[in-house]
Amino acid sequence: MSGAKGWTWEENKTFETAMATHWEYFAQEQWDKIASMVPSKTADEVKKHYQKLVDDVKAIEAGLVPTPRYSKEVAKEGRVDDSCC
Repeated sequence: MSGAKGWTWEENKTFETAMATHWEYFAQEQWDKIASMVPSKTADEVKKHYQKLVDDVKAIEAGLVPTPRYSKEVAKEGRVDDSCC
């Protein structure tokens, strides 16, 4: 099944759980196991999604991603609107 439409919140949560359960430091079998837990994605899509996350973390750590600017009201309440992602 193709995941060209992107990843839903549920798929991302399932992906995170699968990564925590089956991470084996790039063993090829891990991608099949993880993909089996996210049935709407192929092993290749899962691997690419992981690499995109790694690239995002590297960009953040390198200071290439600006810090979000939250309103004072949101900061005071301690909540963040993550509806964009």
